[in-house]
Amino acid sequence: MKPIFLITLISFALTSCLKTSNRNLGVYNTADGYISYQLNNYPFEINGGYNSFSNTGIGVYGRKLPRSATIESSRYTIVGQLSARRSIAIVLVTDSLTSGTYTTSHSSNPITTAKFDSAQYAGNRPADILRVEVVRNPNGTIDGTFSGQLSASVTANGATTYTEGLITNGVFKNVVINY
Repeated sequence: MKPIFLITLISFALTSCLKTSNRNLGVYNTADGYISYQLNNYPFEINGGYNSFSNTGIGVYGRKLPRSATIESSRYTIVGQLSARRSIAIVLVTDSLTSGTYTTSHSSNPITTAKFDSAQYAGNRPADILRVEVVRNPNGTIDGTFSGQLSASVTANGATTYTEGLITNGVFKNVVINY
């Protein structure tokens, strides 16, 4: 009887930890930055601004990377991270981020990525594109939606295969852009 009880208790504890680590806990205060999306129907919710990210490694922020000798064109990156193994980075190549529609590119450097444990989905192929709708707010933050496809590449015996990562229901709110 004791082994069954112990196995049941451990199962409940692991299930609870898994739920917490995915931050799929309900409605969050979105005032400090928020991203939610599904990767292959697996939900992610991330909130907290740059201060939260710099202190805990969990948060949402945006950054402009201006054109330089090592960066061929200006770009904006929107980042949401739960851990080093569970994150998303959306890269938009543009000189000026305004309200409108953008698409990610497999040829931008860096490329858009979504990490889920041991798999890193990225813009590996021309078909790997996210469509991003951006709304620029008067207070300097951005809101928007995104969806599309990325892929994880695996090379075995000299042959590369791709596993699709479908991103749906993507939403970001009150993301501050750092310059």
